[in-house]
Amino acid sequence: MAETMVLREVGAVERRDGRTWVRIRPEYREALRGLEEFSHCHVLWWSGSDFGMGFDTRSVLSGELPYSPGRTAGVFGCRGPFRPNLIAMTVCPIRAVDPEAGRIEVAAIDAFDGTAVLDVKPYYPSVDRVRDARVPAWLPDWGEWAPDGGFGLDE
Repeated sequence: MAETMVLREVGAVERRDGRTWVRIRPEYREALRGLEEFSHCHVLWWSGSDFGMGFDTRSVLSGELPYSPGRTAGVFGCRGPFRPNLIAMTVCPIRAVDPEAGRIEVAAIDAFDGTAVLDVKPYYPSVDRVRDARVPAWLPDWGEWAPDGGFGLDE
């Protein structure tokens, strides 16, 4: 297996005046065509930071879950920020798409201003949700659906 991979930053998160955009670099703006016809998109972003921990968070393979005290899970069994590759994903409600300006206005995203965006994919209900999905009992009080406004840092 290859040890090295090349990822290209296609854009960045921009937060200003209470609004949030995914800004797309000029060389990738043509890739926005057709996205305006969707209500939601997946944004894959780089959470590349040690989160002020002072150690390599990529080496963390399991830990206690902040939303389920006393419960430990591996990083592939949770959505925690410590991962071998610091790739995060958010499903974002799309407010507007402006291909010429190279931006997608989203209702919310749980990434900071300036965060590198690796990819954007449209949300397809036929392949992005499944019937009879199962989650562990240690996810108490988590609803069946994402909030209508999406998940963001302001919530």
